Amino acid sequence: MTMASLFCVIYFVCCIVFSIATGSPGDTDAHSTTTCCIRESKIIIAGFDLRRRPIILDIGQCKKGCKDGSTDAQADHTPCPHRGTCRPNRTRIEQVRLYGPEKEFEVVEECACLARRTGCGRQTLTQVLFPDSPYEVEVDVGACQGHCHQGHGSCSPLRNRTIQVPGPNGAECVSVIEECQCASPCYRVQHFQSFYDTKIDDKTFEIKKIERRLDVGKCVGSCGENSNTFRCVMRSPDNVKECLMSLQHRDKSCTASSYSQHTYTASDLRQRTLFSIKDCACQ
Repeated sequence: MTMASLFCVIYFVCCIVFSIATGSPGDTDAHSTTTCCIRESKIIIAGFDLRRRPIILDIGQCKKGCKDGSTDAQADHTPCPHRGTCRPNRTRIEQVRLYGPEKEFEVVEECACLARRTGCGRQTLTQVLFPDSPYEVEVDVGACQGHCHQGHGSCSPLRNRTIQVPGPNGAECVSVIEECQCASPCYRVQHFQSFYDTKIDDKTFEIKKIERRLDVGKCVGSCGENSNTFRCVMRSPDNVKECLMSLQHRDKSCTASSYSQHTYTASDLRQRTLFSIKDCACQ
């Protein structure tokens, strides 16, 4: 055996040993494409049962990190590729019977790295209703995700629709997001009202009912946590920092700030007016 042949044999054996010790090339590829968004436990006390014992529930949460056999310290600092966001893509509604009214909790089942959007838009979010029952069903309820420029609020639902889902107590209504937009914490969403507009034919004097559909709008959102806010109306003459009497402020709420008017003729031939919300504000 020549020296060149011996060197080739030794090199081949070393490659086999190294492959066994570190894993095959296929394993390396799997390692590099492993998901970098994992579900981790988030334990809460959902309430108390009829015997006043605490009910523990794992609602889960999504966290950036790779399940690749690396240490937790390494996984904690491994981001989603291409600056993606780690978000739930499958949840379930868990009904918990408590001491008192029954409550529903949204439990995260699966997480995924989602591509970062350039703007605000709707993304798929699968929600499992009535899990582990004959009525179990999956519904894409949607979620709003994306970046909004400074001063343009956050990515929020603009238009929803309601669907009926059969359940053990009959049909239940589920709200599904259809469209998203950048909006302030208090903003207007579409909300339609249907009615008949009665018209009388000028020639035949026949009464006709024309179906109308008007976007009357609805104000949604929050105005911050400002409950139990007090304003001092009388201070001590000896110490201006000491308040002797105060009045509680009325909490601000997200309500309509301007309207538009729409007139129609009802079936009794009387004029009726509908008000459509134009803008919403905290007031």
